[in-house]
Amino acid sequence: MLHSLLAQLLDQVQHTVPPAIVLTCFVISMAYVRSPRAKALIYSMPVPFSCAYVATRMPINATHLSGLLLVVGYNWAVYVLRAKAKLPLIPVIVTAAAGYFLVAMALRPLAGVSLVWMAGLVLVPAVVTVLWYRPCPEPDHRSRTPWYVKAPLIFAIAMGVYNATGLLAGGVGMFPYAGVFASYETRHSLRTLAGQFTLHVPGLLMCLLTIAATEGHLRAPLPLLLGWVPVLGWAAVVQRSGWGKCE
Repeated sequence: MLHSLLAQLLDQVQHTVPPAIVLTCFVISMAYVRSPRAKALIYSMPVPFSCAYVATRMPINATHLSGLLLVVGYNWAVYVLRAKAKLPLIPVIVTAAAGYFLVAMALRPLAGVSLVWMAGLVLVPAVVTVLWYRPCPEPDHRSRTPWYVKAPLIFAIAMGVYNATGLLAGGVGMFPYAGVFASYETRHSLRTLAGQFTLHVPGLLMCLLTIAATEGHLRAPLPLLLGWVPVLGWAAVVQRSGWGKCE
């Protein structure tokens, strides 16, 4: 019994520690970029999802898509509560992340729902944002907190959430690991962060659908690598079109 438990623990560590390290490096690198739009672009790349996908080895289902929708809600909730309601930033981030966790737990039964229906629901905020969102100038900001102070906390959060698959299902893959730190690092440009991320939702959605269509047919990591293609393509469209860029 003990030998079996130790073997399971070792297997879990082997699959979760490397992605947690990659995620930690990703978040730290984002912190030292000054431009709000550049920070948002980096944040919109599915590095946290890719790390969670490798760590949890869970096939794509509708809860991954609902998780993407919840991340959009997380970003806008932080912006509204902080910038509009003028609430303290740290409690706002904790509250919004806890809200994601609780709602993702409640949405676990959606794992059996058709991806097509959920994809249509996810596209709604992206379409609304494209039509409604108008960027406004927000100040540049670069973190002064040493990386070695942030790294242990980021790593601990990643490891904790990676091991919560039973509670969140696919929501583990979309949990705003980077978001809780991005919200703090971009505390002077939360509107840009929320708006730009939502503009990138179509690319992230196509990433999930591409992986869902190819996993089981292609050997890992090909489905994940193919999933990055629409992300990068859509990011190029957003950047070249100037969507979300202040005039």
